[in-house]
Amino acid sequence: MISHLKDTAPRFKGNPQRLKRFLIDFETLADEAKLTDTQKCTYLPRYATHRIQQLWEGLESFKKQDWKAIKDELYTLYPVTYDSYSYESEDLEALVNKSKITPIGSVEDFAAYHRIFSQMSTFLIAQKRLGEKECNKFYYQGLPPTFAAEVLERLKRKFTDKDPKHIWTMEEIHDAAIFVL
Repeated sequence: MISHLKDTAPRFKGNPQRLKRFLIDFETLADEAKLTDTQKCTYLPRYATHRIQQLWEGLESFKKQDWKAIKDELYTLYPVTYDSYSYESEDLEALVNKSKITPIGSVEDFAAYHRIFSQMSTFLIAQKRLGEKECNKFYYQGLPPTFAAEVLERLKRKFTDKDPKHIWTMEEIHDAAIFVL
């Protein structure tokens, strides 16, 4: 699990519009780290500001270490977000900028990036706020430079007949990334 002290860690600062996204990001990381629900309860407040951490640790659901109840109580405290969150292009750009400085050294690391990117881009494409070509460009741009170069080299070797200006699809990039790892 990414340390709450890292710049790339999810962080909740009190904006109700960001709660659902924060919880999705936190749960993704917690599930990858194979944390139990009790451990999720313990670690969650560390990923919030100090003042919010104090509030959350005082919740009855936190004291009982009940993960589902904590989430329900948080959605009650921050009601705007429940079932109404939508991603913005800025969210995807922030993910890309954060991801390209985060090392990808394993299939699991890449899978985490792929899942979050897919979730955001699928929503934005469905809302017609992002085009397929733009999505593909962003997906590649989110790879750390050294890893991106290895992926590009694999793509060029596999697809020797492609135009140099070809925009690689997410699927092509994904398959090449898995091959490289």
